[in-house]
Amino acid sequence: MKYPEGQQKDESREVYIRRISKFPILSPNTILRAVFPAVRLDTLRYIKDCARSEFPNSFPPEDNKGIPFIDPEYISTKAFAKWVAEEDIFETLRSLTEKPSPTAELFIELVNGKASSNGSKKVKRKKPHSSTDRGRLDDFKNDKFIPLVEQVLKKNPDWQNRQILADKKVADALDTCGFPEGKPSKKAIKDWIRIARINTGAKAKIGRPPN
Repeated sequence: MKYPEGQQKDESREVYIRRISKFPILSPNTILRAVFPAVRLDTLRYIKDCARSEFPNSFPPEDNKGIPFIDPEYISTKAFAKWVAEEDIFETLRSLTEKPSPTAELFIELVNGKASSNGSKKVKRKKPHSSTDRGRLDDFKNDKFIPLVEQVLKKNPDWQNRQILADKKVADALDTCGFPEGKPSKKAIKDWIRIARINTGAKAKIGRPPN
């Protein structure tokens, strides 16, 4: 097989996904096509940004045309699938109004050893119960914080993060959320603001914000 990572003419999408899920390493482009086959370009860029902190050599910085400044290294298939599961990346896609592909979910489940080796039936991911800390955090993120930041960005699309967090309604929401100190984390808040930016198409103004 000349190009083992490519889908062959006689392969269905599911057969292809099952085959490459057995590869110990894959090129970043192959794994992105397998896990995010039909997402918008801005969503794909966001996913790359998220993955870059965990896999910097596989997702190096890119120019404004999406061309990496250095050649990306092959990535561990298992490490990437574990990251997708642990960081709940498919839920992030849903927050960005993207629908994860069934074969993408199958790929992650196969690599993580959580799918049947014969049938195509998936194990449905359960949403964290609202009584748990994770469930409450999910509810706060999706039902309160992101919609609130979207409202702020619709009125002030060029605001930077510092200005958004200084907004009275946003600050009050964080102050009264009832979570222990350090939750949500600064990284989580930054990620949630980025989701709100993508949802609204807002872009922060470059440079230091006014005092």
